[in-house]
Amino acid sequence: MMSVVLQWAVYSGPKVNVVVACVVALLLSLQTAKAGEFTEDILERQPFLKGMEASQVGATYDEKLKAFERGLLQQVEGIALPMIRNNEKMSEKQKQQVLAVTVEVRDRLVESFSELRRLYKVLYTDRTAKADTATVLHRIEVDANYLAVNLLVSLIKLSDRLDRGWVRFGVSRYVSTMQKQIKKLDMGVEIDLFFWSWLSRVSPMVRGTWYTMKAMIVDILIKNVNISEASRFLDHTKLGHDDEPINIVGWQPDKQSLPENAAVVIALNHDHGVLDGRVIGEINERLGIANSMIVTTRVAWPNLSIRDSKDPNTFFIEDGLYLRDVINRMVNFDQGKISFGILPEGFIPQWQTQMPLTVKRGAFYVARRAAYMLQQNKPVYFIEGQTNGLAHITRKEPFEVVLRQPELVPTDALRKYDPWIESKRAEFEWRTNLGRGLYIADVDNRAKVDGTYVNQVATISDVPSSSNVISEVRCELVFLSN
Repeated sequence: MMSVVLQWAVYSGPKVNVVVACVVALLLSLQTAKAGEFTEDILERQPFLKGMEASQVGATYDEKLKAFERGLLQQVEGIALPMIRNNEKMSEKQKQQVLAVTVEVRDRLVESFSELRRLYKVLYTDRTAKADTATVLHRIEVDANYLAVNLLVSLIKLSDRLDRGWVRFGVSRYVSTMQKQIKKLDMGVEIDLFFWSWLSRVSPMVRGTWYTMKAMIVDILIKNVNISEASRFLDHTKLGHDDEPINIVGWQPDKQSLPENAAVVIALNHDHGVLDGRVIGEINERLGIANSMIVTTRVAWPNLSIRDSKDPNTFFIEDGLYLRDVINRMVNFDQGKISFGILPEGFIPQWQTQMPLTVKRGAFYVARRAAYMLQQNKPVYFIEGQTNGLAHITRKEPFEVVLRQPELVPTDALRKYDPWIESKRAEFEWRTNLGRGLYIADVDNRAKVDGTYVNQVATISDVPSSSNVISEVRCELVFLSN
């Protein structure tokens, strides 16, 4: 009965949503407490959120993105532009060149953030999207994510070169770099990460750089390890600050946790990159799952040009209908348990910017579609995990994985804007962005986090704290969790 009332609320407009959800929350406090248990686990367990008010971490995607935008503008307008104007080593002409491209990139980013909010509303709130809306949103999101970090890293490098007296080189390099970014946007060409930003994304730890590259190349090219299994063999202590075993809190998986014929979708937030894959591998090991599917891109595995992948559990986005292929393998697999590990944001926030990201529907669609196709023949479970990878690398907090209890996915026929898919997507996104939009690289601080290639980050001071927004989110979580 509760789920029926709440599903009706979802489709009855925002005011009814809040009223109904709040009434149900008051009447069914025991169920509400259970529904919020995982969120409380994150707030309690993940150290980078301790000591913060709920209003600082409880905002919607729209509010989180606005907070991130304000933090970025703090760095650009509050620190970078005054630094440029007041610099005594640059000529007036050089100052004007630097100011012009900086302001242009800033304006492009502001436009991108506005368009992201508009498209998000169309896609997930109004549900009036066109066929290409999701693709356009994702493209703008990727470009904005990369452009923001490229701008901040370039400003930090410019500041360093000016202090060293490399004025001409510093100015010319900065201006040409930013002009190339602008030209790519004008031409519709994807923004790329700078090499060092890319390297720090793949392997942020100095001690783990060569180990990670060597391990992946040797395992895949020489040992013929399948891509879907490669991360299982990585030494996680080379990927972060900790030398301890991976710490899983919340639900504890083991080989008896799920039926022997279970199909499992494991969804994890994409905070780290390589370590995220290692975590999914750890969960599979504890569950006793030997066959775990992944979706990746060929660009991420350049060594595949030397050896074709025959891995039946690896699917490439470039090959087209990869989700259909994942579902079919999950449905037809008859050799025990099988899982599909996925990172629903689709790409990674950057260490220096930590931009909030949208969560796509794919992971939740796979779970629902497979459950519907299998009916009672094989159970499909959905497991959600959240890590504090960003905080671990940039704030040196102990690395943790918070797991939620496996959820048996419903088997009834899918509907347009299926309530289970829509609610799980929104709930996962809310929790994934809890720690994002809170920290950003400080243009005035060129120091790196000890043992890493990553710039130190500063707290964004004006995180949204609207009580109306927070009360709505808290009530919303009631029906999203049922």
